[in-house]
Amino acid sequence: MIADDYSIIEATSTADPINVPISWDFAGLTELEVTIQDNTLGTIYKYTDGDFTVTLNQAGDEVDCENPLGSGNSVDVKVYRISPKTQTYGPNENEQLDADALESALDRAVKLNQEIAKTFLDSAITSANAFEVPDKVARVGKVLTFDSGGDPDFQTTADLFADGIGYATEWANKAEDSLVSTAAGGDGADDYSALHHSAKANAQRVLAETAVTDAQAEVVNAQAEVANAQAEVVNAQAQVTLAQTAKTAAELAQTNAETAETNAAASAASIAASASEITSLRTLSGTSASANDLGTFTGATISDNVTVKAALQALETALEAGGSGGGYLPTAEESSDTDYTIVSGDMSKLKKLPSSSSTNRTWTIDPATLNNGDEWVTIYNETASQRLLLEVADDTTDTFLGSGPRLYLWPGNSVTIGYVSATEIKIISRVG
Repeated sequence: MIADDYSIIEATSTADPINVPISWDFAGLTELEVTIQDNTLGTIYKYTDGDFTVTLNQAGDEVDCENPLGSGNSVDVKVYRISPKTQTYGPNENEQLDADALESALDRAVKLNQEIAKTFLDSAITSANAFEVPDKVARVGKVLTFDSGGDPDFQTTADLFADGIGYATEWANKAEDSLVSTAAGGDGADDYSALHHSAKANAQRVLAETAVTDAQAEVVNAQAEVANAQAEVVNAQAQVTLAQTAKTAAELAQTNAETAETNAAASAASIAASASEITSLRTLSGTSASANDLGTFTGATISDNVTVKAALQALETALEAGGSGGGYLPTAEESSDTDYTIVSGDMSKLKKLPSSSSTNRTWTIDPATLNNGDEWVTIYNETASQRLLLEVADDTTDTFLGSGPRLYLWPGNSVTIGYVSATEIKIISRVG
C-alpha cells in the first residue's frame, strides 16, 4: 500500500552543503528532483540525479546538495518525488494477469496521482485579498477599475471621460509650483503642469535677455578699451621706430669708426711689412740701402757695379761658352750609334745616347779634361730603357763615384764627376 502522506519537502538554509531530511519512502535516486531558489534574485536552480546525494540511515533518509551561492547565503530548497511514467507491464489476453506486476503498476499510478495533485496545488495562485464581482446587471455599461485603496471599482465611460478631461486639464493648467495630483497620474514629487514649465521657461527667457543686454554693454566697453589700447600700441610703435633709427645711426657711426681704425692699423702693418720685405731683399742681394747695383765681385765672369739682369746675363754667357769654371753637358746634339771619345771641346755639349741602340756602346772621357780641381762634368741618361755604366780605370780608384770604381746610371738619372786622377773614364751603354 502507498501511504497517503506525500508532500513536496520545503526548507530554507544558509549551509553548504544543504541537508534536507525526507519523510516518505522512495525507490531510488532517479525518483528525486531538487530545486533551489535564490532568495535575493529569485533565480531557480534545478538539480537532477548526479547533482545531489541521498543518505540512508536509521534516523531517516536525507538529501545532501550544494548551495549554489555558497555558505552564508539563504536559499529555498524543494525536494520532489519523481515516479517513472513508463508502463513496464502489458496485459495479454492469452496469459493470466500477474498480481505483482499489477500491484506495482497500481502503486506507480497512485504515486503519479499524488505527485500531479501536489505539483498542481503547489503552483496554483491563491489571493490574500479576495473580492466579489458584481452580477451582470450591475456590470452593464461599466468599466472595472481600482480605487486608491486597491479595491475594485466599476465606473461608467462618462465618469471615466470626465475624469480624463479633468486630469488632462490638470496636466495642462495646474498652477505654477503646484504638483499634479496622484489621481491624475502625478508622482507627487516632481510632476508639474505644462503651465508651470511654461512660466519657468519664460522666467529663464527674461533672465537670458537681461544677461544678453548686459553682455552687449560689456562688449561695447571692451571695444572702446581695445581701441584705446590699439592707439597706445601705435604710439609705442612710433617711439620704437624712432629709437631703432637712432640706434641704427649710432651703430653705423661706430662701425665706420671701427673700419677707419682697422684700415689705419692695416696700413701701418702693410708699411711695416713692406719695409721688412725691402730690408730682406737688400739682405738677399747683399747690397746696402739706397744701392742701385750689385757692387763688386771677386771674379772676372760678372762685372762690378751691374744690375741683377746684367749679372745673370754674364753667368748665362759664361756657361754657354764653357768657360774655365768647369764643364756641363747641356741638351744639344745626339751621338751617333758608334763608340765616341768626349774631349775638352765637348764640355759644352751633351752627347746623348741614341733613343734605342741595338748594341753596347762606349763613350770615353779624356781624363785630361778633369785634371784640374776646379773642373767637373755632369752626365745625364736620357734614354727610355738603357742603363749607363760609368767605369774609371786607374791605379788608385780615387773616383768620387761612391765606394767602388763603377756606377750604374739608370734612365732619367744623372751623376757629376769632379777632379779625377785617372788613366781612363768610360761610359758604357748596356742594351736591355
